[in-house]
Amino acid sequence: MHLTASLCTAFMLLNPWAAAQSTWELRDSLQIGSVTSFSENFRGDIYLGLQTGDVIRFRADGDQDLVYNTYPPSPVTAVNALTGLQTMVYYEDLQQFLLLDRFLQPVGERLTLNQADGFISALCTAADGLYWQVNQSRYSLQK
Repeated sequence: MHLTASLCTAFMLLNPWAAAQSTWELRDSLQIGSVTSFSENFRGDIYLGLQTGDVIRFRADGDQDLVYNTYPPSPVTAVNALTGLQTMVYYEDLQQFLLLDRFLQPVGERLTLNQADGFISALCTAADGLYWQVNQSRYSLQK
């Protein structure tokens, strides 16, 4: 129930028109586990990062579309799906990130962040194709 409420709240925040509607209809429900992060792309597809490290994509109509299963399991810290071609997935525990294509297949290997730079607590893509990272060791935002 908590997850359903969270998804409904996220949908209302992302879609003000839907929040203005007076009637709601529950079409279906599913158990997906603990959601640790989510993102929405320009088409309205929703990407959920799970505690198990998996990423699930739901189409804009609410149907489950694709699933990326990871190994080793580690909670997804951030999912960034702003473009339709690539999705960035960040694992803070492992200090690694990877890029997934539009079919949720890995584009290359997982990349490990440089440990000499310190502990990175957050990572996201920038508009110019680079990455923003929050470095907790240096208390800084770096590109």
